[in-house]
Amino acid sequence: MGITTNEILIPQRTFRTKVEKDLEFDTTLTDYCPDVARLIRVDCTPFAESCSFENGKATVNGKAVYDVLYETDYKNRLKYCSFTQEFSQTVPVRAAGENASVICDVKCERIGCKLLSPRRLIIKATLGAGFELEGESALSVLAVNRDEDTFFKSKEVEFEGKAAFLEQSFRFAESVALLQHEKSVGDVVCASVSLQEPQISISGDKAEIKSVATVRTLCEEESNEGSYFVSQKALPISFEIQNELIGESKRASAVILPTDVAVTPELDQYGESRVLKADFGVKLTLKLNEQRQCAVAEDMFERDYRSELVFDEVALPQLALQTEISFTAEGKISDITPRQEAILDCYVRENGVSA
Repeated sequence: MGITTNEILIPQRTFRTKVEKDLEFDTTLTDYCPDVARLIRVDCTPFAESCSFENGKATVNGKAVYDVLYETDYKNRLKYCSFTQEFSQTVPVRAAGENASVICDVKCERIGCKLLSPRRLIIKATLGAGFELEGESALSVLAVNRDEDTFFKSKEVEFEGKAAFLEQSFRFAESVALLQHEKSVGDVVCASVSLQEPQISISGDKAEIKSVATVRTLCEEESNEGSYFVSQKALPISFEIQNELIGESKRASAVILPTDVAVTPELDQYGESRVLKADFGVKLTLKLNEQRQCAVAEDMFERDYRSELVFDEVALPQLALQTEISFTAEGKISDITPRQEAILDCYVRENGVSA
């Protein structure tokens, strides 16, 4: 009696690690920027532009964007400028399959800045790069003919296939009127965009992703130099991506990142500078997990027969539960000396939460 087997491929996470990358950036202000009297805030936002696995090594290439907000030597007015530095980080991988895919999440862990002169500063940042490799392992199962009579009882086994990734970039431009209590805008000093966790709905081979973009803008009042306020606007955004892989997937997750933002003041219908136009980009990475099925034999010959097969048990990876919980946290800011009349701006940096 002949025995025929089928080979199925199941996903397997073969490698996970986190490494740190130290960056140092020594720069001089451009000619159109006034001298620095006092540094106010320096941020670093890293972007992973490409991840690859080759010759036993995982590599991420990207760029770090440094945003500097400072007080100038001219009437204590504020100025904002940005600088970009490329980076690359490679880690050796102990074991991975030929068709392994690599994912890398890069965040800024620490940052410091020192003013060397009124026109020169040095920035030191530490990036945390988390690498994950996913490959496939082969498993042989007894072939069962579903169309004809067979000696064996069979059952359908479901398992998740290897994840597929789709990437696409989008652009948004929205104009929003200021609130009644907000002053007219003379100049926009700087702006930033943050995105809420996306919501995904799948219909056929099309995925619709919805989120909310929060645009925060530091503005100087019109006809009142040296007086500033922060305007925060929430903009609902949605975009679609269509691909045949989406129709074959039973589960999808998305990561959305803002790429850049530009905010400019505009005139309203009364000729006042009370409209802000936000233009920003979003990079979408859609992760698809294909649901696979395979018919396997559930029983074999009794032990009395001379032919006896040996079985191994294999645990197939299966997502049992995926949920999201929202929470709030609050804390008291220590007393500031000298005490400020009003808080101009505040922000939160989240360095990663796992459970």
